[in-house]
Amino acid sequence: MYLLAFSVSENLMNILSLSGSIVAAILSAFIFFRTSNKERPRILIRQTSKVQPAQDVWKTGEVFRNYFETSFIIANQSSLPNALLGVKSFFQIDGKWVEDDIMTAEKTPLPQNIQPLCTVPFQVSAVKWIEGEPGKDNAERAESHPSLPDNLKIRLQFEMLSGKPVNVDMEYQRKAK
Repeated sequence: MYLLAFSVSENLMNILSLSGSIVAAILSAFIFFRTSNKERPRILIRQTSKVQPAQDVWKTGEVFRNYFETSFIIANQSSLPNALLGVKSFFQIDGKWVEDDIMTAEKTPLPQNIQPLCTVPFQVSAVKWIEGEPGKDNAERAESHPSLPDNLKIRLQFEMLSGKPVNVDMEYQRKAK
């Protein structure tokens, strides 16, 4: 009788121990997923100015640069700090996205640290290298080069410390002459 009672209580203890471990694992997973959802990096990037084109006054060899400058606000909507590590520019030419250069303003050098729950201004110029001659006067150089599409699509890809790139698509419509 004593042996039977001992094995029943031992089995009951094993079942209770296993049940307690399962409940603890489920609660730990629930708490982890609930808090990790709040702690994910959340970056919002909004364009704050129209795209302003400009061209170099002179050529470098057989090419010159056509700049497309604009400003952004980068908002870190997370309680974690983040950083803007780099920016890539792409131009849609003949239906294909072609990577080219960028230039950042001196007042917004890279990398750009972004504190939690803060916004930072950021200026950048997407640069398209073009073979040919730049515009002859200031009015022509204040436009996109005629070799580019009238409705030029530009994509900036912001590389964040969090690892997930953020794409911002823009368009520049050349003024009619």
